[in-house]
Amino acid sequence: MTMTKPTFPPTDKVQEALLLLLFKRGGDSNALWAEDTYEPLADFFILSEHDRSVTRHALSNDGHNEPYWHTMVQFARQRLVDNKDLHKPDVHWHVGIWRLTEQGKRSAASLAAGRSRAAFADHRPIAPVHAAQLGKFPAKITLKDLGLT
Repeated sequence: MTMTKPTFPPTDKVQEALLLLLFKRGGDSNALWAEDTYEPLADFFILSEHDRSVTRHALSNDGHNEPYWHTMVQFARQRLVDNKDLHKPDVHWHVGIWRLTEQGKRSAASLAAGRSRAAFADHRPIAPVHAAQLGKFPAKITLKDLGLT
């Protein structure tokens, strides 16, 4: 049985889309849990169910059964960390939270200004990581902060 070869977007396009996703859907902290990025990015690139679920092992025989798409997004994330557009996890940050740096916010704002369509505007609700979850508590917590408006 022959496996259909998946069609993935280029890494630089995944990086751009990840920047935009965090900027537009990451709330006041421009941050999301890693697990909340894979599906909206796959939707943005209109990936088939096969492309979303094919494992690393199926493509590279490396013994890892996580979806190859997740690896691609994680690689794009690492490139953004290397470019100083995303914070790297350390003892001060929660592992699994992907958050834009100030430079990343500027890069994303520039990308967003050049987009003709509203990227991620119509996707299912994503719970952004709020400042309180990052250990920074706002002076006043509003209903919006709690996702109730």
